[in-house]
Amino acid sequence: MIREQLFVLRLVLVLLVLVGNPWHASAEQNDGQSATSRLTKAYGSLVRDKDYKSAFEGFSDLANEGCSWAQIYLAQMYLEAQGVQEDASRAKEWFARAAQQDNMFAQHALAIMLMTGTGGPQDYASGHRWMLKAADAGLMDAQIGVALDFMKGLGTEKNLAEAARWLKRAADQGLADAQLFLGLAYLNGDGVPQNYAVSHMWLNLAAANLRDDDNRKLAIYSRNMAERKMSRADVSAAQQRAREWKPKPELVANSLKTFIIAFMMATEC
Repeated sequence: MIREQLFVLRLVLVLLVLVGNPWHASAEQNDGQSATSRLTKAYGSLVRDKDYKSAFEGFSDLANEGCSWAQIYLAQMYLEAQGVQEDASRAKEWFARAAQQDNMFAQHALAIMLMTGTGGPQDYASGHRWMLKAADAGLMDAQIGVALDFMKGLGTEKNLAEAARWLKRAADQGLADAQLFLGLAYLNGDGVPQNYAVSHMWLNLAAANLRDDDNRKLAIYSRNMAERKMSRADVSAAQQRAREWKPKPELVANSLKTFIIAFMMATEC
């Protein structure tokens, strides 16, 4: 799960490596490269050249200067033993340093490590607090993580209403797993008033977007259960709402296109 949270940043940096960093030339004219140019160069060493030694050195320099994105990638290199011996505890330290700078991706990764006991003792309470920070910032993967914490009582008291609230935020952004869990919540009245029409809409969306075959089958089966409790008119209305539904990203990091634009406009890490 931790590696999956680096996916968006990877795509951004791949783009910069392939098309070139727009600030690279101007930075060199000023007898120095910007942090963004150096980050792009280090990532190019990592993914294009497979030069792990240069990548590790580049990320290390930037990480020690306080660049949270470099800290995240340095953590990844420790996790995957790229140019350095595998060391989950060191990875955790670098994720923590980036998390303390309010980097939501690092906060999410740190939360997962704490809750799974990766790189140190298992700590549900601390993991939940970091997950909540990332969720508050709008990261939808963290929002479903917080929801699951409330559903299971991990690191916090069990609270199905709070779980449903966080599922709604993630589902509104288009996260299919959140749409599935929210649909099930409305089907069973868990933390929300039982509502078969609302359940049907969310389960319909989940069934269309889920990649996991078992979860998709669960969404379809549950949607059909809701449908048997509904009139034909209500089913038709729920289907129409699903067709008209549009995701509502809370921040650019949940929309790859706008995140790329925002990243390329930045002059610092």
